[in-house]
Amino acid sequence: ISVHQLKYQAHPTLKISDHKPVSSLFNIDVKVINQVSDRKVYNIYIMEMEEIRRLDRMENEWLPTMTLSQHTLEFETVKFQQAVIRSVEIENTGQTPCHFEFIGKLGETQFCKPWLSISKPKGYVLPGDKQDIEFEIYVNKTTSPSLNSREDRIEDILILHLVGGKDFFVTVNGNYSPSCFGMSIEALCRMRMPVQQMDQTELTKLCKINPWDNRTDDSAVLNVPKELWRILDHLYHNARYQPDLFQQPGLHEEMKLIQENLDTQLPTVGNPLPGSNHSVAEALLIFLEALPEPVIPFNVYPACMEVYNDFERCRALLRNIPVHHLNVFNYLISFLQKLPKHEANGLDLHLIATIFSGLILRP
Repeated sequence: ISVHQLKYQAHPTLKISDHKPVSSLFNIDVKVINQVSDRKVYNIYIMEMEEIRRLDRMENEWLPTMTLSQHTLEFETVKFQQAVIRSVEIENTGQTPCHFEFIGKLGETQFCKPWLSISKPKGYVLPGDKQDIEFEIYVNKTTSPSLNSREDRIEDILILHLVGGKDFFVTVNGNYSPSCFGMSIEALCRMRMPVQQMDQTELTKLCKINPWDNRTDDSAVLNVPKELWRILDHLYHNARYQPDLFQQPGLHEEMKLIQENLDTQLPTVGNPLPGSNHSVAEALLIFLEALPEPVIPFNVYPACMEVYNDFERCRALLRNIPVHHLNVFNYLISFLQKLPKHEANGLDLHLIATIFSGLILRP
């Protein structure tokens, strides 16, 4: 509004008040709305907004859209080398093909934990089509140590990215059942009870023991892990004459029974492990392979490569490894030395060395 004063004056003849009366004349510019034009502009605006909304609806209708049958995957109890599978059905509910892929979280290079695999990490779905995506948890020698120690858990959040659309979040939950497979020699030598009967807090503490600590070994109750003793004792009494020993694979179902037995039961006289001799033999190989620190520790490997052709220096080197690792080495070698004496099993020293050297000594 523009206001201009044109005149200002006093009125002394007016005496009805004790205040001096004054008056002023202003020129004010006021905008006048043209009702016809205003309605015309308003109608144009409404039409434009309707067109914008129509275009937005059209754009949204052609955006890729998808639905998931579930957003939370419960795997319940997960055990060593026993796959657990869950599936999610995805459906394209839009009018355009959906291109999807699982992407990593901010700052992460992998889109899922190493114990989890996804059957279709990326792909596309045509309008109206459905697809099943399988999620498999499989704990192996690489992932079991961190799960045993609770440094890692069966927990993850996956990001399913829809190219040109929104992201979906899939939560993975489960409970890993600790196992002697993937447990350190030091921890196993300090367990009076089977792994499954141990308190989780105590189990976590045992997993963190450094075998190179010069502490007294008062807390150690066994010279070698009882699980290793049970396997070797079974093989010695039942498999010395087994043809093709350590050369044939075991059965998966029998391996599950052996693992369950080792993780839940104490050794008893006259109670052999379940399964065939080949399954027990494979259990020994997997047990050694899954040790987070091999029988001959990692940091001794370079020195072993330097003195491998000098028996006395090798023996001197072994005397300096942690005591329980040395006990396991001596116990295992003592068992293996007896096997070639029984020709029926088809083993000789060269074959035994080929099978076990990479398990006992790893770079």
